[in-house]
Amino acid sequence: EKAGQVKRQIGDVSEVNENEDGSLSVTIHSTSTKDPEWKQEKEIEVDAIVLACGLQPDFLAHPLVQKIQNQWPVESEGGFPLISEDLRWTEDENIYVLGGLASLAVGPDAANLMGISRAAE
Repeated sequence: EKAGQVKRQIGDVSEVNENEDGSLSVTIHSTSTKDPEWKQEKEIEVDAIVLACGLQPDFLAHPLVQKIQNQWPVESEGGFPLISEDLRWTEDENIYVLGGLASLAVGPDAANLMGISRAAE
């Protein structure tokens, strides 16, 4: 797709794999039938994943985060992942964290609009 484009996908992620070129292949199961192009399951290729999920302080409670943690494990503290200062899940992957999940790196306002705006900078 067009570079710089952000596209929201709604569904349950069943698999995330890294391709040879550094992009990520994500398999998603549909939870909505409103989109006529949406199949029961589809695979998309992305350059980066932004985890902006509203999560409780147990980051492994979300199925997508569990799958990412299984593939690219990071240490945790108090139910939050220990991510890099530039909000990457790991230094080598294009997986970024925003929202409450980034609380340890961003601060206590990470889950609200001010924290998300500051993190985006």
